Amino acid sequence: MRLGFVTGPKPLIQKLVFHMQVSQIHTSTITQAIAYEILSIWGFDGFNKYAQRTALFYKKQRDLMLHYAKKWLTGLVEYNVPDCGLFLWIREIGRASCRERV
Repeated sequence: MRLGFVTGPKPLIQKLVFHMQVSQIHTSTITQAIAYEILSIWGFDGFNKYAQRTALFYKKQRDLMLHYAKKWLTGLVEYNVPDCGLFLWIREIGRASCRERV
């Protein structure tokens, strides 16, 4: 189960809501019931603490990945450090396309 929220300019949010409405109609009833029960028990503060613990866990994972990327990939690839999330977009130095590798 994935829950989330988004903030942004109203026109963007309206387009996102429309996309969600036509692409998945709604989440399953069981998922909604589970989310309701969890939030009823945890409340906003409990959910916020959970989200903070989860973010810290993924930050540690990201930092470990960056440590090894720096150790083993320096000079071979270029990448940006993600502000949030944990995935790297990697580009091999000296290659315009990965198709050369394939």
